[in-house]
Amino acid sequence: AQGGSVSPSSKTVSYNRAVGTLPTPTKTGYTFTSWNTQSDGLGNTYTSDTVYTLTSNSTIYAQWTINSYNLNYTAGAHGTLTGPSSQMVECNSDGTEITAVPDANYHFVRWNDDITDNPRTDTNVTGNISVTAEFAIDQFTLSYIAGENGSLTGSSSQIVDYG
Repeated sequence: AQGGSVSPSSKTVSYNRAVGTLPTPTKTGYTFTSWNTQSDGLGNTYTSDTVYTLTSNSTIYAQWTINSYNLNYTAGAHGTLTGPSSQMVECNSDGTEITAVPDANYHFVRWNDDITDNPRTDTNVTGNISVTAEFAIDQFTLSYIAGENGSLTGSSSQIVDYG
């Protein structure tokens, strides 16, 4: 049972119980595909809802397909992405690096799942991921100081957007 525990990983079927149905086992990160009379999957195949008839004692083995997940990255307004924006990875594998690139006079803020890594590489993936990069306009602080024998009216410190 590569990749974790399986319940059950195989089933021994005695001749006196030779007709019946098989359970559907579970394994994290994998999808059960069938039971098989050989561990390498090259023997007779049985699905969980198949009624089987065996003529002697047999051990049958669970067969699995590893789950794959979609990673989808989108650039929000005022930016683009470099790297593969649509990826498919197997369970517990890593995605490929993706970078959010802001337009001129903007900066990257975060991904909409609150991750601030940029570039970003999703690792040990166990589900689909779909996120958007968020960007904001650059801002500047303006500070005013009154000279000797002078005073100011209005706000002496201001934050303004680029332009």
